[in-house]
Parts: sequence; structure tokens; C-alpha cells
Amino acid sequence: MASPRYITLCASLPALGPVLAAKTPPINRARLTSRLRASLTSEDFAQLELASRIITWQEAGRHEGDAAAVADARRVIAAIDSPTFAAYLGARMEMRTAVAALRRRFAGEGPPDATTAWGYGRYLRRMRANWSEPAFGVGHAFPWLPEADRALSQGDAARMERMVLDAA
Repeated sequence: MASPRYITLCASLPALGPVLAAKTPPINRARLTSRLRASLTSEDFAQLELASRIITWQEAGRHEGDAAAVADARRVIAAIDSPTFAAYLGARMEMRTAVAALRRRFAGEGPPDATTAWGYGRYLRRMRANWSEPAFGVGHAFPWLPEADRALSQGDAARMERMVLDAA
């Protein structure tokens, strides 16, 4: 059962609405941080800050290469106390791996070899084995992949990004 502090936090947050449709964000960073600090324990807040290292786009460029990003994700997820939160972070990293595979293939790269640390999660082997398929053989987990592949091949990166954001 959810803790009352999490229920209070969720009830205090505005509805997000459709992705990329709002002219202004439904809540600013300062107000969100204030509500998080008021509702979460210091340990929970610290874990949230740690998790933001691997799932926020602002932090994505700080790694020097895929191997460093994968190693950081493994360290962060292993340090998360909540199994539910750790599973969520793992799923987000798997989604990023699917997007990375799309971009690699679009750039003309073949499948990474088994020793290359290029992604995170359960589907790496299957994705390598099914590199030429639109959904890399993981369409059951990422049903948006074939359409995202089409959007990218048509040069519509913005449509692909919207699909990824909607799925996330």
C-alpha cells in the first residue's frame, strides 16, 4: 500500500496533459522541488536526485560514451532501495536503449558486438539478433518502435521524439 506521504505528493501535483501540447509547463522546477521536499523523506529525495542522473535528458550528455552511461545506470539502479522504483528506472533505460538502437541503425551502423556496452537491459541480445527488423524483435515490449522507425526513416525526428515521450 502506498504511503500517505506519496499520496499527498501525487495529489498536490498538477495534471501533465498531452506531451508537448502545453505552452507553459504545468509546474515549475522550484515549485516541484518544494513539493518533493515537503512530501518525501531526505533519503527518498536523495534517491530521486540520484535517479535523475540517468533519466533526465539534461544529464544525458555528461557521460563519455555508451559504456560509461551503462555503467552509471547499473550503479544507480543497484543503489535504489525501492524495487518498484528500480524496476521503473530499468524500464526507462531499456526504452533509451531501443531509441539508441534506432539511431544507430539509422546512422548505418550494424549491430553492436556482444562485448560492446551500448545499452541496458533484458533485450540486448534479441535486439542484436534482429537488427534488421523494424522493431528489433522486441515490438511486444515497445509497440511504438515500428512507427518510430518509419518516422526516423522519413526524416521526421520530431514525430519520433513525440512517440518516445508519449511512451515514456
